Amino acid sequence: MAYMNRETFDIIYSSNIDGFLDDYFEIDDYIAKPVQILNLKGYKTRFCCSGHPYDTVNELILENDGTDPHELMPGVVSVEQLPDGAQKVVVRQPLDCEAYISFDPAVTLPEQPPEGWYRVPDSIRCRWPHDDDPLACMQHVFRAMSSLTEWANGLPDFENKPSI
Repeated sequence: MAYMNRETFDIIYSSNIDGFLDDYFEIDDYIAKPVQILNLKGYKTRFCCSGHPYDTVNELILENDGTDPHELMPGVVSVEQLPDGAQKVVVRQPLDCEAYISFDPAVTLPEQPPEGWYRVPDSIRCRWPHDDDPLACMQHVFRAMSSLTEWANGLPDFENKPSI
């Protein structure tokens, strides 16, 4: 995981200085550079993911509507009833075979995303075949991020480019 400054889009790997990261947000290492380029050119991004070669474990808070969380999603590890009636659910999800960047709704991309990427409303996505081999997944991620970086570098500035 890397960190990107909310205003300057500067990228750093980490800091142990108390409070230093307050003006930064977490971003996947591999997608940080293309997201930086896009934002510096005025293509404001909102969310992104580079895909992940290993499983993730997440905690979710769900309203308890009577549905068993095991029926809602795969990979439920545990379910805990909370005092307010909600449920704390821990889920382990397999490696992620998709990368995406979500853009501010005001952004209009002037050209098609790079080969292997496709548009959906307010975002671009890239999927690759599911493979339980983390190395194969990382190779797909590197290829996708390389083409994305080259594409972002070639885009013209967007009309609302920030002045930094």
